[in-house]
Amino acid sequence: AVNGDYIFVEMDGGNGWPGCIASFNVSDPNTVVHSFTQTAGYHSANQTYYRDGYLYNCSSSYLSIYDVSDPTNFGCEAEISTSQCKWAAFGGDYLYISEYKDLTIHDISEPTTPEFLGEVTVSSGNNGGIAVSDNYVYIGDNSLEETISIVDATNPQSPVFKKTIVLSN
Repeated sequence: AVNGDYIFVEMDGGNGWPGCIASFNVSDPNTVVHSFTQTAGYHSANQTYYRDGYLYNCSSSYLSIYDVSDPTNFGCEAEISTSQCKWAAFGGDYLYISEYKDLTIHDISEPTTPEFLGEVTVSSGNNGGIAVSDNYVYIGDNSLEETISIVDATNPQSPVFKKTIVLSN
C-alpha cells in the first residue's frame, strides 16, 4: 500500500514467527529508508490496503486496522475477527471482506470501531479477489472452476447472493 512518500509492506513471518507491517520512506527512490516495523502478533500479514490515514491488513484470522497518520510509529487500533480474511474492498463507508466462503460487510465510518453489518455465503470455500461497484459485490473463485459470484449489497445488513457465473475458456 502507498501513501505519499511512504510504502507499507506486509511480511508473513511463517514458521511460527509473527508477521509484520513495515513502512519505508521512498521520497528518494534511490535511497529507500526503512522507517518502522509493527508486528502483527502471531497472525500472518497478507493483503494490505490504505485508505484515509488507516492501513487495513488481511491475515489468516483477522483484518487488522492500523492508524498510520505517523508512518514512523503506528500500531493496531482495531481488529475484525474472520474465518479467513483473504481479500477486502471498500465502497463508501463500508468494508467488504472476502473470507473463506463468505462475504462480510462492516461499517468503517469510524475505523477504530468497525461495526459488523451483514454476511452471506457465496462459495464452497475458495473465495478470491473482490470488487465493489455501486451496490454490487463481485467475488472471484480461487479454484480451477474460474467463477465470479455476484452479491447484491443494497441492504448491507442483509446482503443477497444473486448468482455465480462460470467463465468459459
